[in-house]
Amino acid sequence: MDIKNNRFQILLKQKVAFIVGIFLIVFSTNENRIVNVMFFWVMFNEILSPYIYMEIKIPIWIHSLILYFPMYIVIIYPNSNRKLSYDYFWIGIGIIIVCMLISWNWKEYKEGFLGVFSKIPISKSLFINKLFSSVLAIFSEEIFFRGFIIGKLKSAWHLESIVINAILFLYVHYINKWANKMFSIKKYISIFLLALALGTVFYYTNNIFICIFLHMIYNSSDFISLFKKSFIKKKTIDDLFDD
Repeated sequence: MDIKNNRFQILLKQKVAFIVGIFLIVFSTNENRIVNVMFFWVMFNEILSPYIYMEIKIPIWIHSLILYFPMYIVIIYPNSNRKLSYDYFWIGIGIIIVCMLISWNWKEYKEGFLGVFSKIPISKSLFINKLFSSVLAIFSEEIFFRGFIIGKLKSAWHLESIVINAILFLYVHYINKWANKMFSIKKYISIFLLALALGTVFYYTNNIFICIFLHMIYNSSDFISLFKKSFIKKKTIDDLFDD
């Protein structure tokens, strides 16, 4: 019953996502139409690519390239303001917020790189695939949500573009096929606050590299766990519970 309910919830929110995307495109203005169209493409990929991955059994790195393609392809759209800034005040605010979010989620972070699953070894090829996917995800999300969305909406929406970026960032994570298992309410709040922090940093600095760096710090437990798994020797199931 729980599995059926979970599938129903997934299909329902994904159908709603298509309706929302179509609504955004139909009622968009000239200023934000390209943003709405690209965001609809991102949602479409977010919904469709997991099913392709499961049915065709494509390698992780190919799945990642397909999944994040509409995010990183927007790099071809020029940013009207290419001048980078190192405004240390806003960079400092971003670092503080990211560190606070890590502290707030420390139990989950600790479980990520010290828990039972962090002791399961992985092959070199799987390590490379997962590392590529994790890095590509961060680069793609920053290029799209901070660089593209805020870059395109900044002149018309000003500070509101930061909030729009955060809402869309949260929504894309919400419609993920595995979101019900991956994210709690606490995690959704953290994702929203992270997007606000990174959006603010980009708004005032126009520096996507700082945002990528901060995003990597936020996802540091994933990288630590991944590297840890790649270096440990193979164990049996019983060995995992000896500690």
